[in-house]
Parts: sequence; C-alpha cells; structure tokens
Amino acid sequence: MVAAGKLRHRVRVQNPTVTTNDVGQDEYTYSPGDETWALVEYASARKGTEGQVQAAGTALFNITIRFRDDVNYMTRLAWGSRVLQVVGIEADPLQVTMTVEAEEADL
Repeated sequence: MVAAGKLRHRVRVQNPTVTTNDVGQDEYTYSPGDETWALVEYASARKGTEGQVQAAGTALFNITIRFRDDVNYMTRLAWGSRVLQVVGIEADPLQVTMTVEAEEADL
C-alpha cells in the first residue's frame, strides 16, 4: 500500500487503437487517455554487452499507481515529455495498487 502523499507525479495512460493497413499489417495509434497520480522512480539504465552504459541505452522506471484494469503490456505512460512503454506489471493481491516497470528508449 502506498500513502497518497507519495503519489506526486502525473502520468497519462495511453492505450493503442489497432487498425490494419493496405498490406495487412497492424498499425498502432495511441491517443491520450486518463491522467492518474503516480510515484515514478528511476530504476536503472540497461548496459551494453561489455558492461558499459550505452549512450543510446534504455532507461527503466518503476511506476506505482492505483490499480487499473486498462494497463497492460501494450500500454504507454506519458510522463511530462517522456513516453514510457510498459514492460512489466505487478499488482498487489488486493488490487489496490500496481507497480509498472516501463522503459524509455534513446536517452
């Protein structure tokens, strides 16, 4: 359980609309969704194969929000000017809060 005062960031949940183009491929269009309060914590930067942090690496964030059933692996979260793609979801057993692991590419 997270105290309400710790949820001090605003993130916007973005879910895709899938359409099929002329050659049969799926195209994803994300539209702005609901804003929610969140606790956004920097987790780490992924490293290259030689143990060096890559300049164009991927930043990982742990984002804690109140439980939502519309957050899944296709969801993006907009946080300020950053767009974060969901790569992991862990909901508490009572479905009160959830922690989302998300990544931002191209630092």
